[in-house]
Amino acid sequence: MSIHDHAHALIGALKASPEYKEFKKKQEKLLRDNVAKQMLADLRRIQWKIEQQRMSGQQPTPEDELQINSIMEAISTNTLVKEYLEGEYKFSVILIDVQKILGEAMQEFFNTELWENEED
Repeated sequence: MSIHDHAHALIGALKASPEYKEFKKKQEKLLRDNVAKQMLADLRRIQWKIEQQRMSGQQPTPEDELQINSIMEAISTNTLVKEYLEGEYKFSVILIDVQKILGEAMQEFFNTELWENEED
């Protein structure tokens, strides 16, 4: 079996996981509800804006903080968005675990001594 076949098998295993299946069900339900879809889009937009501000060394404005708090409050009462985000989180934990395993294995492949700059 080639390395590419193993990669495709990993994708198949991820798609066969109960977490992925549940996430996809919740995603499909969310996509059928325009209000819930818009709430999620609003949340993602403000989260991205705040993340960009932080990456450029700025603090979020009080208006941005108020807006995200307002969206989060609305989401807490919307079962579809809330369940979608929970499903997304559960599946992302699996993806993070796989990335961690791969990252740790990659250390074995590359000798970090080649990256170090030892000065005498």
